[in-house]
Amino acid sequence: MKIFEKLAALLFLMILVGIIMFLTYIPLSGGSKDAIMMIIGALTAASTSALPKLFGIDKNKEEALQKEIEELHTDIKVLTSQLYTLKQSYDDIVELLVKHYTEYKAQLIRKDKDGTINS
Repeated sequence: MKIFEKLAALLFLMILVGIIMFLTYIPLSGGSKDAIMMIIGALTAASTSALPKLFGIDKNKEEALQKEIEELHTDIKVLTSQLYTLKQSYDDIVELLVKHYTEYKAQLIRKDKDGTINS
């Protein structure tokens, strides 16, 4: 489909240039000259949609990519906040484990001083 669009755009532009070159060498009368100039102006204005297709720049695709970039930025913000929450939870768990371990070790040392542990 993209090849067809590129070929159609190229053909359109070649026809437009061909008409302009043809009319350069053919003398026209006053009334028809204005009508043909209006037609060429309209075709030239229509060529603004053919050029981006020919050179691969499509406004719809550009807008879709811009929207996707905005969605990715939103995802990054969400993931960053989730990362912060997970890190905070991890730090709390590690702190709790260290606290329980030190209390357990303190109990073992007290029991050892009391002589209740037999080695």
